[in-house]
Amino acid sequence: MTTFDQADQAGQADQAAREQPRQEYLVRLRVALPPDMPAEERTRNYAQQRARVDELSELGVIDRLWRLPGQMANVGIWSAPSTTDLHHALMSLPLWTYMTIDVEALATHPTVDGRATP
Repeated sequence: MTTFDQADQAGQADQAAREQPRQEYLVRLRVALPPDMPAEERTRNYAQQRARVDELSELGVIDRLWRLPGQMANVGIWSAPSTTDLHHALMSLPLWTYMTIDVEALATHPTVDGRATP
Protein backbone atom coordinates (compact mmCIF):
# COMPACT_ATOMS: atom_id res chain seq x y z
CA MET A 1 0.00 0.00 0.00
CA THR A 2 1.40 3.40 -0.93
CA THR A 3 1.59 6.36 1.41
CA PHE A 4 -1.13 8.02 -0.69
CA ASP A 5 -3.42 5.00 -0.25
CA GLN A 6 -2.85 5.04 3.51
CA ALA A 7 -3.58 8.79 3.65
CA ASP A 8 -6.79 8.20 1.69
CA GLN A 9 -7.79 5.40 4.07
CA ALA A 10 -6.97 7.63 7.04
CA GLY A 11 -9.17 10.42 5.65
CA GLN A 12 -12.07 8.04 5.10
CA ALA A 13 -11.68 6.58 8.59
CA ASP A 14 -11.51 10.04 10.17
CA GLN A 15 -14.66 11.22 8.36
CA ALA A 16 -16.56 8.07 9.31
CA ALA A 17 -15.49 8.46 12.94
CA ARG A 18 -17.55 11.64 13.17
CA GLU A 19 -20.76 9.91 12.01
CA GLN A 20 -23.36 8.25 14.25
CA PRO A 21 -24.55 5.69 15.31
CA ARG A 22 -21.65 3.32 15.89
CA GLN A 23 -21.15 -0.41 16.17
CA GLU A 24 -18.61 -1.75 18.68
CA TYR A 25 -16.06 -4.38 17.69
CA LEU A 26 -13.57 -6.55 19.54
CA VAL A 27 -10.36 -6.23 17.51
CA ARG A 28 -7.28 -8.41 17.94
CA LEU A 29 -4.10 -7.25 16.19
CA ARG A 30 -0.87 -9.21 15.82
CA VAL A 31 2.20 -7.59 14.26
CA ALA A 32 4.93 -9.56 12.48
CA LEU A 33 7.58 -7.27 11.04
CA PRO A 34 10.14 -8.87 8.72
CA PRO A 35 13.17 -9.98 10.75
CA ASP A 36 15.50 -8.30 8.25
CA MET A 37 13.78 -4.88 8.50
CA PRO A 38 16.44 -2.25 9.29
CA ALA A 39 16.30 -0.84 12.83
CA GLU A 40 15.69 2.74 11.62
CA GLU A 41 12.73 1.64 9.50
CA ARG A 42 11.35 -0.44 12.38
CA THR A 43 11.62 2.56 14.75
CA ARG A 44 10.01 4.89 12.19
CA ASN A 45 7.15 2.43 11.55
CA TYR A 46 6.42 2.08 15.26
CA ALA A 47 6.42 5.87 15.72
CA GLN A 48 4.00 6.31 12.80
CA GLN A 49 1.80 3.53 14.17
CA ARG A 50 1.71 5.16 17.61
CA ALA A 51 0.75 8.53 16.10
CA ARG A 52 -2.10 6.99 14.09
CA VAL A 53 -3.40 5.01 17.08
CA ASP A 54 -3.40 8.25 19.08
CA GLU A 55 -5.43 9.96 16.31
CA LEU A 56 -7.95 7.11 16.15
CA SER A 57 -8.27 7.20 19.95
CA GLU A 58 -8.95 10.95 19.89
CA LEU A 59 -11.60 10.38 17.20
CA GLY A 60 -13.28 7.74 19.38
CA VAL A 61 -12.59 4.89 16.96
CA ILE A 62 -10.41 3.11 19.50
CA ASP A 63 -12.30 3.05 22.80
CA ARG A 64 -9.97 0.77 24.81
CA LEU A 65 -6.70 -0.96 24.02
CA TRP A 66 -4.69 -3.58 25.93
CA ARG A 67 -1.26 -5.07 25.23
CA LEU A 68 -0.89 -8.84 25.33
CA PRO A 69 2.26 -9.45 27.41
CA GLY A 70 5.03 -11.37 25.69
CA GLN A 71 3.56 -10.79 22.23
CA MET A 72 3.62 -8.14 19.53
CA ALA A 73 -0.15 -8.03 19.84
CA ASN A 74 -3.04 -6.15 21.38
CA VAL A 75 -6.77 -6.42 21.84
CA GLY A 76 -9.16 -3.51 21.89
CA ILE A 77 -12.67 -2.19 21.66
CA TRP A 78 -13.09 -0.19 18.47
CA SER A 79 -16.23 1.53 17.18
CA ALA A 80 -17.31 2.65 13.73
CA PRO A 81 -20.56 3.36 11.86
CA SER A 82 -20.09 0.23 9.71
CA THR A 83 -17.76 -2.65 9.03
CA THR A 84 -16.55 -0.80 5.93
CA ASP A 85 -15.63 2.22 8.08
CA LEU A 86 -13.85 -0.06 10.54
CA HIS A 87 -11.96 -1.63 7.63
CA HIS A 88 -10.84 1.84 6.47
CA ALA A 89 -9.64 2.67 10.00
CA LEU A 90 -7.67 -0.57 10.20
CA MET A 91 -6.16 -0.02 6.74
CA SER A 92 -5.05 3.45 7.83
CA LEU A 93 -2.64 1.92 10.34
CA PRO A 94 0.96 2.22 9.08
CA LEU A 95 1.71 -1.40 10.07
CA TRP A 96 -1.44 -2.70 8.31
CA THR A 97 0.52 -4.83 5.83
CA TYR A 98 2.38 -6.58 8.68
CA MET A 99 -0.72 -7.39 10.75
CA THR A 100 -3.03 -10.30 11.26
CA ILE A 101 -6.37 -8.89 12.42
CA ASP A 102 -9.41 -10.62 13.90
CA VAL A 103 -12.66 -8.66 14.28
CA GLU A 104 -15.85 -9.61 16.10
CA ALA A 105 -18.95 -7.40 16.12
CA LEU A 106 -20.32 -6.90 19.63
CA ALA A 107 -23.96 -6.71 20.72
CA THR A 108 -25.48 -5.49 23.96
CA HIS A 109 -25.94 -8.24 26.53
CA PRO A 110 -29.46 -8.61 28.02
CA THR A 111 -28.11 -7.86 31.50
CA VAL A 112 -26.93 -4.37 32.23
CA ASP A 113 -25.23 -3.50 35.53
CA GLY A 114 -26.07 -6.97 36.82
CA ARG A 115 -29.83 -6.56 36.22
CA ALA A 116 -31.85 -8.47 33.66
CA THR A 117 -33.52 -6.24 31.08
CA PRO A 118 -36.85 -7.03 29.45
